[in-house]
Amino acid sequence: LLLGYTKVVELGRLPIKPYRSYTFETGFNFDLKKIHGSVFYFNRTMRNGFTTNTQVLPITIPQYSYTLQGGNRPVLYQPTGRDTTIFGNYPLIQNGNYSRTNGLELIVTTDKIRSIETSFNINTSFYSSYYRNSVPGANLGTSGQATIDYTKEALFAVYNNQEAKATALKSTIITNTHIPTLRMVIMLTGEIFWQSKGETLSSSVYPVGYLDRQGAYHELKPGEAQSPAYAHLVKADFTGTVLYTPPMVYSNVHLRLSKEITNVLRLSFNAYNVFNIRPSYRTNTGIDYYNGQPSFGAELTFSIK
Repeated sequence: LLLGYTKVVELGRLPIKPYRSYTFETGFNFDLKKIHGSVFYFNRTMRNGFTTNTQVLPITIPQYSYTLQGGNRPVLYQPTGRDTTIFGNYPLIQNGNYSRTNGLELIVTTDKIRSIETSFNINTSFYSSYYRNSVPGANLGTSGQATIDYTKEALFAVYNNQEAKATALKSTIITNTHIPTLRMVIMLTGEIFWQSKGETLSSSVYPVGYLDRQGAYHELKPGEAQSPAYAHLVKADFTGTVLYTPPMVYSNVHLRLSKEITNVLRLSFNAYNVFNIRPSYRTNTGIDYYNGQPSFGAELTFSIK
């Protein structure tokens, strides 16, 4: 016996409100004879943004039994008077996203140093971001249990879907060297990746509540959520609160050569990762490589003056 059931969820007009965002920027420039620079700061904030959360839908269906009559007589099916509750899910768009990004950039440039015919440009940037989804939602696929144990009181976890922080610190050094006798310019670009850190806060790892066999919601206090009784509800993909990608400082160097062949013709050669710097880090899933493989290119520019 195969009985098919269809459950229609009529959402109607969702109570969604417009999100709000604003940006604040400020900075200043400075000149110290042959050294010039600027400091720039920005803050971007978004409130009440849109998010799609999973809603659990308990569905109660009747149980049936059957009787074999033998011979060519059909099988008899009859309701038992008992019900079974199964769980489906559907996505629901809601307000609840919040994000904040702060950035600080320092740029220092120099005039050309005549003795070496070289100028320098140094840029250091720091970014810090915070993200929160404030709408609790049930997650059926990432909890620690491989299969649902229906003997437990707590079947499905309800999480504060995500709360995370991230920081990044990077410096870029560019040198431009002009060789007049050869009518050539050599540009070296060095990148230093000081830090790239992501932090998953515990509020998005441990459940704030759970659903029982009837689909009723029960709230959990932080101490309860971290107890062994609810260990099967902890998100399975959680490996640590802080993740450095990678957990080291690494660099990269690029090269560009430009040669004026005539007054109207210039030949340029580009090399990405010219020294083949490819640091690696072993993770639980394999080896991650940073910086792409060296690549090269050339271009011929014709200009009419």
